[in-house]
Amino acid sequence: MVYKRYIYAFFSPLRQILGLKETDIELPEGATVVNLFEELSNRFGEPVKKYIYHGKTGRPTGYLLYQVGEKNQSTSYKIDTKLKDGEKLAIMSPPMGG
Repeated sequence: MVYKRYIYAFFSPLRQILGLKETDIELPEGATVVNLFEELSNRFGEPVKKYIYHGKTGRPTGYLLYQVGEKNQSTSYKIDTKLKDGEKLAIMSPPMGG
């Protein structure tokens, strides 16, 4: 099985939960954004799982935003996006304002 390295940037509050700005993660070739979320949950435990996944459905929450490469995508409809070798993915919560 071929593994590729992906670099991820985290923004608040995920950054506060992890205590990291970014990390390298190796995933199998053909891995998707949802595979990344699973790996983050496995590696960093319950606080990350609670932040990423909806408690009742077990699916990634609709409010979580991520950017893969140059595309801006929402987890509510593109969690099956395949990641490319060395691609940077940013995970963030939506902007707030009033």
